[in-house]
Amino acid sequence: MLPLFTTPWAFAALLAIPALAGLYWLRNSFRLVPVSSLLLWLDQAEARTSGLRVRRLQTPLLFFLELTVLILLAVAATGPRLETSQGHWPLVVVLDDSYSMLAGGDESPKALALEMVADELRWGDEYPVRFVLAGTSPQVLGETAHDWSAGRELLRGWRCLSPAARLSEAMAFAAELGGDKSRILVVTDQKPPDELPAGRIVWRAFGRHQSNLALVRAGRAGQGGQRCFFEIANFSAAEQTTSFLLKEADRSIMNERLTLKPKEVRRVSLQIKGVDGALSASLPDDALAIDNHVILLPEELPKAAVEIQVKDDALRALMENSFDATGLTKKSAGKADLFVVDDVDLASVDAETWVVQLLREKEADAFTGPFVVDRTHPLTEGLSLQGVVWGGGKAEDLPGRPVILAGSVPLLTEVENATGQRILRWRLRPDLSTLTELPAWPVLVWNLVHWRATELPGLRATNLRLGQSAVLKVGGPLREPPAANGTRSVPTTMDSIAVRKPSGASQKLNVHSRRATILTDDVGVYEVRSGDKNYSFAVNALSAEESDLSSCVSGRWGEWTEDGVPESALRTVAWVLLLLALGVLTWHLALASRGAR
Repeated sequence: MLPLFTTPWAFAALLAIPALAGLYWLRNSFRLVPVSSLLLWLDQAEARTSGLRVRRLQTPLLFFLELTVLILLAVAATGPRLETSQGHWPLVVVLDDSYSMLAGGDESPKALALEMVADELRWGDEYPVRFVLAGTSPQVLGETAHDWSAGRELLRGWRCLSPAARLSEAMAFAAELGGDKSRILVVTDQKPPDELPAGRIVWRAFGRHQSNLALVRAGRAGQGGQRCFFEIANFSAAEQTTSFLLKEADRSIMNERLTLKPKEVRRVSLQIKGVDGALSASLPDDALAIDNHVILLPEELPKAAVEIQVKDDALRALMENSFDATGLTKKSAGKADLFVVDDVDLASVDAETWVVQLLREKEADAFTGPFVVDRTHPLTEGLSLQGVVWGGGKAEDLPGRPVILAGSVPLLTEVENATGQRILRWRLRPDLSTLTELPAWPVLVWNLVHWRATELPGLRATNLRLGQSAVLKVGGPLREPPAANGTRSVPTTMDSIAVRKPSGASQKLNVHSRRATILTDDVGVYEVRSGDKNYSFAVNALSAEESDLSSCVSGRWGEWTEDGVPESALRTVAWVLLLLALGVLTWHLALASRGAR
């Protein structure tokens, strides 16, 4: 609350009231003197002016007028101020949207905060309220609310399903959103990390320390997802025993009792066979239910159809064996995804097929370095060319973006066409190289095949953490039939996909550059439809920071004080009191003058 008086000590002036009452209480006293007659006395009544004799208190109108003047002057001296509707601040409420706010069920921080917002906030046109969700990034929750019914509807969107709450960023956003005259109320389950600025921010925490067991990491890998692992954490100060259940549909795969020491993180990994569907792992329910369940779908990249047409038998056999060893390729039964050739007419290649052209130039040299490597390119991830001898042509002109160079001589370049097709030109003379005999060779081949597989239609990952984005690559360009003159029309792509969330809500998302990005804000299995194809991916709440409830507290920090108030919000009323005192004094003077006459 704001102080109503700037100088409360000025109320000491009210001590003059007992003095005034004393003047009317103490009366004059007279000595009795006997006289012979009173006929010649003009005023025989005893004087009632002030004196030393205690008599019954006299309270004429003048006394009340003088008392009123003293009270008005004393209150005016305190500098009273009132809030005006013109200067009311907008209130911006920053809501912690992380899922630790759900801990405790009916007594969760979220439930307690909703009761506070309903009961303690003032509502009305003079008290506009806005809400900001503090998640991984701040987000405005609806429009301005002027009453609790509107606020209640907006707060339905406060779901507390974010893997983190960046409160500092949300507070800065709230200050910008509300402007210089805004007040900020932070609602969370944590204490403030730093000292709060005076006068503008109030921090309310509704958390409490609770023991919690949680699944904090999970993964599934291998072709068909035949390997999986889980990490279980004990966020408490005491030893805990729990049961860990892993199953596929209704079939139990693993059911074990685990005893974890305080703050211990236990890793469970296993090899599974004959499991093609979703895996479900769970712990018994406790303070926080959302981190006790995990769903893992099979992780498997689509295989790239590879066609190799190389005239040199030894080099062709080397390429075939190297590509097969990645486990990410299949024989081309028609249109190839990756075409490896040493001589090709690019105009005859399908626009969706990537081309790797091996250049065996006669004018070649054996390069030992120094090699210049573009580390931002997918082909060079984890690649080391130390000790490699790379044989290739020595001309300094080669079309495309250089990926690997020997000094100023490009050895591997890339060209990307408007349709998304990529053409890689790879200078390679095996008879002058040790490249194919060193670890750099399988790294290059793996990077090439993996890169192509990730660009095929489908999801890049099927098991995500809450808050991560799922990326779907839609089908390649859809062409209109060739024109009469034989030219190809401009290719087009699918413009939208349909997404069904675990809650049952559906939405349509636009596709840009043959990619669609799906933001995850719920746990469970998402279903995606792209054209005539269906995809699924799972989202799990896996955050050790949110599952650790040991730092949750309750309390209040900060106050809304006058220091942070815009001047337009407060108006002094001392001048009104002084005018009233002057009017009362004028009345007093008029009465006193009439009494004297």
